[in-house]
Amino acid sequence: MKRFSWLDVTSRINIAVVGDIMMDRYVRGRVNRISEEAPVPISIFESSENILGGAANTAANVKALGCNVYLSGMLGQDKTKDEVLNLLDDKNINRDAVFVRKNHYTTVKTRFLNNSQQIMRLDNEEKLKISEAESDNILLWLESLCENLNSVIISDYGKGVVSNELTCNIISLCNKRNIPVLIDPKGIEWEKYSNAFALTPNVKELSKYCGYLIENKDESIVEAGEKIRKKLNLDYLIVTRSEKGITCIGENKIIHCPAFAKDVFDVSGAGDTVISIIATAIACGVEMSEILEAANIAASIAISHVGTYQVKKSELENYCGDFKDFKSVFNQNEMDEFIKLIKKWKNEGEKIVFTNGCFDLLHRGHVTYLKKAAQLGTRFVVGVNSDKSVSRLKGKKRPIQNIEDRVYILNELPYIDAIVVFDEDTPLNLISLLKPDVLVKGGDYKKDEIVGKNYAKEVIVIPFVENCSTTNIINKILKINK
Repeated sequence: MKRFSWLDVTSRINIAVVGDIMMDRYVRGRVNRISEEAPVPISIFESSENILGGAANTAANVKALGCNVYLSGMLGQDKTKDEVLNLLDDKNINRDAVFVRKNHYTTVKTRFLNNSQQIMRLDNEEKLKISEAESDNILLWLESLCENLNSVIISDYGKGVVSNELTCNIISLCNKRNIPVLIDPKGIEWEKYSNAFALTPNVKELSKYCGYLIENKDESIVEAGEKIRKKLNLDYLIVTRSEKGITCIGENKIIHCPAFAKDVFDVSGAGDTVISIIATAIACGVEMSEILEAANIAASIAISHVGTYQVKKSELENYCGDFKDFKSVFNQNEMDEFIKLIKKWKNEGEKIVFTNGCFDLLHRGHVTYLKKAAQLGTRFVVGVNSDKSVSRLKGKKRPIQNIEDRVYILNELPYIDAIVVFDEDTPLNLISLLKPDVLVKGGDYKKDEIVGKNYAKEVIVIPFVENCSTTNIINKILKINK
């Protein structure tokens, strides 16, 4: 069932984002030993990826919802600048007011991952003091857009673009034109946010501004939040509360919206996701209770992926109660439908991950491996050997579970988006049709030995969990029954 019908009109919504633009860089490797030089892990490089960060991630989140987005901020005169601009162009985000400053370098946050687990972050940043001329240029640009703007987001990461003067001028300009300004705050100088439509701090940021630790309890959040809302003359103070969800404090109404349960892999950019949903839905005239529900769902989707992630319009539309997207199972005679689905995902910019296996007697090793593989992209396709294929590979007494049972169990894993059954001994034909972004195998394979490697943009090997195998389970059962 389709959710959130207001998403149908987002193509008519225009949103400006002003703030600190940065790059999020992810370096993936596999740790296999400790260095002899120092007690630190040695990671074997596998891949790297650049993703828009900071205000640029907020803009990308808004764009993923189908809106027209206009971004303003500062970049340094460096190689990263070109990479950021190219990514903005790829997503069709207007960057007319993204200015370049000489003798300055763009902020880059580099996260090093081992099997999708972050082991270190290295920041390359230089805080700037925005000049009066730069501030005036941003304000003039925003004023030229005001006639068609539906909302404005200020993304403050404390890197210098969001100065006191610029913030006050943006809020004043927009208030005169009844354009809501929503702000993701930073630091303790919140007075510059006075008279904004909404602030969206998390509990840690709220505590930092108040100068004392605020318990993540309804009454504590409301007590502190109401004082701040009145002091800063805000329409709303919207507090993101991790596993407790979101609390919205308005003039005459307080709403507590519980979080949606989901495995947490990476909280990077979750705040950007929330404010993007709220700004878009406010522009569409949606009731606050529905806005908070959508924001909670979107945040849950975002944190279930490794790395900064932009939640797509279709993911919200297709959300259903157990948090499964519309999942599909395809047999050999349904390849046309499978290819249609893959083309649709690719046209939507999805990053497709593929793996395959027999998955006879699904165990902890399988689940761990599949979960890690799913984190490498946005759509996860699993190929499963048919019963005849398993018998040829494993012997006449296998499989233990027939294909219907194996597919049924896999279908219950929420991070698998599509399952394809194949009759051949290898999935080569399937991979040639799919042409995945990432091809994943488990165990101690060498990359040049992996079937279908030439059809994938990237090949990754994920080690198996020790002592976890279907053969071990079968042998244990046979010993018990002797």
